[in-house]
Amino acid sequence: MSAEKKIGAYICKGCGLGERLDCKELATIAKRDGKAGVVREHAFLCNAEGVAMIRNDIAAEGVNRVVIAACSRRAKTEAFNFDNVAIGRVNLREGVIWVRPDSDEARETTQEMAADYVRMGCAEVKFMNIADTNPAAAGNDNILVVGGGVTGMTAAIEAAAAGFHLQLSGHTHGGQFLPWNFFVRLQQPFTAGLHRLGSLWVYTSRGTGYWGPPKRLGAPSEITYLRLVPAELARP
Repeated sequence: MSAEKKIGAYICKGCGLGERLDCKELATIAKRDGKAGVVREHAFLCNAEGVAMIRNDIAAEGVNRVVIAACSRRAKTEAFNFDNVAIGRVNLREGVIWVRPDSDEARETTQEMAADYVRMGCAEVKFMNIADTNPAAAGNDNILVVGGGVTGMTAAIEAAAAGFHLQLSGHTHGGQFLPWNFFVRLQQPFTAGLHRLGSLWVYTSRGTGYWGPPKRLGAPSEITYLRLVPAELARP
């Protein structure tokens, strides 16, 4: 891949963007102000055709800095996942049209807001470097996740399925008070202590405070001290 930075800017017209914004004008701004070498509009960037269009530009046009002007960077991460390029996301959906009034009076300022977002997105990718691994860093199958509740349990299940070995969860308050500490296990199987999930060890603390009602009953507070040692040192 050429070391020269080549920006490809892609304007999505789906999810109401085409109805609320002048996407052709945004494409012009990406080319004129953002200095994008390749600029394209598409009805739905996240569908197979839209993704294929971007992949083709990466392969055939030498695009190595991709600007996706569409939805939040939290959405469609699997679709907009391209190897060996730097990717910038411009949030025109949640960040512009969903927070602006849909009225004739607001149309001009909404368009200006979207235009500024496109300019910023193009400027951002100019300073991005393509992510690379550190050849000096060693890898292993241990994972440390801090966060309890549903998030922690989801991480535990997915980590175990992926073959990882360790998870340190955050606190759950252990259900906090009777009788809720019995019902909460229906949603969060591990509410306190050390548990085994496949090849994964999961430790969850009950914590010290409370959430909502200022009380605890049947779920004593705790501060846990854990000492982690390499597995080879722990063997007798």
